[in-house]
Amino acid sequence: MESKKVDKNNEGKLLAQLQTIASSLEKLALLRQLDAFYSTDDRKRLVAEYRALRQADAIAFDGIEVARKEVGDAGPGGKTRVEKYGEVEARRRDHQ
Repeated sequence: MESKKVDKNNEGKLLAQLQTIASSLEKLALLRQLDAFYSTDDRKRLVAEYRALRQADAIAFDGIEVARKEVGDAGPGGKTRVEKYGEVEARRRDHQ
């Protein structure tokens, strides 16, 4: 009886590994298909644009983190909450 439990356990692990492999193979297949749609120069340009966008995103995110540390993460001030939600809801949100 125990051998069946072990086999089921191993089966689950094997299926998880196969899914990971399948996912990797799908990604590789998609990369190979790029050759059919984009020239080498286009791919290089697109990759450079992608990297520039990722870098700009990282810089913007760092700026948000710095601002969050300076201001805190308390959300909008009391007056803004009252204007946005009304006095009753703003008070309720204050006491959550």
